[in-house]
Amino acid sequence: GEDAYKKIRSGATLVQLYTALAYGGPALIPRIKVINLTLA
Repeated sequence: GEDAYKKIRSGATLVQLYTALAYGGPALIPRIKVINLTLA
């Protein structure tokens, strides 16, 4: 979760996010949202 957020903040490309979603599955999305709310 935190790794995904760090990648997004550091300019992850759509391809990188798609790959993370492929490996992490749909559960990755709520994890990103929670981390985003926590760190915002």
